[in-house]
Amino acid sequence: MVSVNTSSAAISAVNTLRGIDQRFISSSKRIETGYRVADSGDDASIFSVAQGVRAEVKTAASIQSSLSQAQNTTQVALAGLRQLYDLTNDIRANIILLADGATAESARATIKSDTQALLRQIDSVRNTSTYNSFAQLSATAQARSFIADSAGNSITVGIFDGQTELDALNAAVDNIDTSASALVALDANDAFQRQVNLSTAELASTAKSIAEKSNFVGSLVDALSKGLGALVDTDIADALAVRQSAIVQRGLSVASLDFINTANRRIVNILR
Repeated sequence: MVSVNTSSAAISAVNTLRGIDQRFISSSKRIETGYRVADSGDDASIFSVAQGVRAEVKTAASIQSSLSQAQNTTQVALAGLRQLYDLTNDIRANIILLADGATAESARATIKSDTQALLRQIDSVRNTSTYNSFAQLSATAQARSFIADSAGNSITVGIFDGQTELDALNAAVDNIDTSASALVALDANDAFQRQVNLSTAELASTAKSIAEKSNFVGSLVDALSKGLGALVDTDIADALAVRQSAIVQRGLSVASLDFINTANRRIVNILR
């Protein structure tokens, strides 16, 4: 039937054109944003799931940052402890010379002065082994806790607690005037070195635990990010193909609509 009031062919062509335009707009949005689901208007259920995954990614990233801080703090402390151990070895060598009766008297004052200088270096190392303004080896050091998981559990980086032994070592070195007093200082140095070794072992164990947790959280962030991408990311090749197809279909649809309108104009001319 041909009607002057209603053109079924034109309505159908317009609806087809509207659908093609929608596909073109949708595919263009996917290409421009990089997301297949950029907002709730694209797919409400998937967008809701994606928002939950994004929250998990942010949480895991924050935990990873906290563990990174813990790792750096521990590594700085361990570097300081290694330096302390080397210094105690140098001090031990000097004390042995002071305990040796064959050491010339003219050299004793120099050796003792050098030993006292090494002790001052110990204080310097303890005070400068800092990360983010915190010194884990200083006399006023405090243990620090870092968030380790999404449940709020934490991991604690301990301190070097050898002040008593260091004070005893300083006093013993200052009192060296005979071989016997040098041997007392030697025992004090060994006691301090044992504390250094004990703290090194404890911090090394903590560092290993932190590294394991950090590796796990890093893997978790990667897995969550991949899952999020699978949910919402655009397949660029597919989106480009859809848009190109929509461009071609739009041209054909416009041509079809123009053909229908031309036919209708002929009918109107005949009626005139």
